[in-house]
Order: sequence, then C-alpha cells, then structure tokens
Amino acid sequence: MSQHRYNGKHRQNHEVQSHDLVIEEPEPRRYSRTTEVSMPMDTDVLQDDIYNYQCNFLQHRLLYMNFIDSISEGDGDRIMLCWKFLLLNFYADKGSTKYALEALFLQFQQHALLTPRQAYRQRWNRGNNKGDKGKNVPLDLEIEHNNNMLKEAVRKMRSNVSFNAVNRAAKMVKIAAETVDKVAHECEIMKRSWKHFTKCTKSDLEKVVQVLLKQDALVEIPGRSYRHFENFKRSHVIDKLSGLCKWINKHKHGMEMHSKAR
Repeated sequence: MSQHRYNGKHRQNHEVQSHDLVIEEPEPRRYSRTTEVSMPMDTDVLQDDIYNYQCNFLQHRLLYMNFIDSISEGDGDRIMLCWKFLLLNFYADKGSTKYALEALFLQFQQHALLTPRQAYRQRWNRGNNKGDKGKNVPLDLEIEHNNNMLKEAVRKMRSNVSFNAVNRAAKMVKIAAETVDKVAHECEIMKRSWKHFTKCTKSDLEKVVQVLLKQDALVEIPGRSYRHFENFKRSHVIDKLSGLCKWINKHKHGMEMHSKAR
C-alpha cells in the first residue's frame, strides 16, 4: 500500500525509484499562429424552426389551458402556480413589463406583504364559486357581466336617464340578476350564459391538423426553416433567466424603499 495520499510529484518519483514504473506523459499540444482551432458553436448546429415553433406554441397553449382550468375548478393553489410560470413568460416579453410587474407584485403579496389570513383569501377568492363544479368564472369577468346588465338597464331608461336613476340601477342590478336567475330556475327556463356565439371551427382545425401531419411538424428535422420566423427559439423563457434574479431583487429593494414601478 502506498504511503502517498495524493498522486503528486513525490509519489511518481517513489514509483519510478522503488518499483521501476515508467510514467509516460502525453506530449503537450502545440499551436502555431496559423493553426485553426474549431470550437463547437451553437450557431453551427442546424435548427428546426418548424419544430421549435410548434414546441413554443404548445408551451404557451398548455399553460393557458391549465390557468383557465384552475380558475374553472376554483383551485387557488394551482392558480398561484400558474402565475409563477406566467411571470417568466411576461418577463421574457420584450414589448412591455407591466404584466410581469403585476405578476411579481402578486407573489410579493402572497409571501410577504399580506398576512397569512389575507393571503389565503386572495388565493382562494379569485373566482365566483357559486356556480356548478368546473363552471367558476374570474371575478373580473363577473364584474363585466354586471356592467353589461347595468348598461342594458340604462338603455331601457331612454329619455328618463339621470344620475339618480343610474345610481339606483347600479345598486339593484345584482339583486335583480339573482331574482331573474331564481325565477328562471323555478320555471325551467334556459339561463343566459353571456358567452359569445362563435362559428364552429372543426373543419378548419381538421385541415390544419392534416397539414401539420403531412409536414411532420412535431418531428425534429434539423435544417428546416421559416422565412418569417428565422432562427425561431424553442422557448423564449430560458434565454431571459440570467437577469431574472437581478430584476426581482431590484423590485424587492424598491418595495423596501416604498417605491414600486406599477
């Protein structure tokens, strides 16, 4: 057993002198001024813009579907988790940062600014939970429905419209809506959904799917490119993560100094 702990100069001399072991060292590689060293660069790798575009689209679409489904189910924890991923996407957007600031401020409220009781209420009171299972709507959408009913009431006033009349209508619009819904339920009348009627797009979607399958859009084939989406990235989030922590710490300091850019 060797007495030397590390494979250093003394151990090598000991092995040569005591055990006649010859250690062959590799010759150092020498470069001349004219020697060209080829380093692997990301730009040399052939990309597949078509495949990258589909992956990027699926990333955004699945996140949006998960967010809408969490609201429909009234799952507050999943809503907050989706907001964290939305924060990354908003931050990666070059056009504007206002949505990223709103998403970041929401995380500040959940983890620091609000009390545990207030944070729990904010997390679980983000939708109208009075509907059936899986049919909850966001609170801002419910307000839009109330605004539509108020506008309809104001239009029916015609020449009798006044400030006091509109004020009375605004106070009774929610009670009137609940009364109408109750009467409609007892009389088995179809309830108004307030959804926009859209044309069926089944045939158009089938054509798009056939084109995507024919082009192998979900199979990575290096070398394919889009003319209008040249060098399209598979994910715009990854390239922006380097400055994310610095950006968050900047706004954390702004919150400590009672100044916030929102």
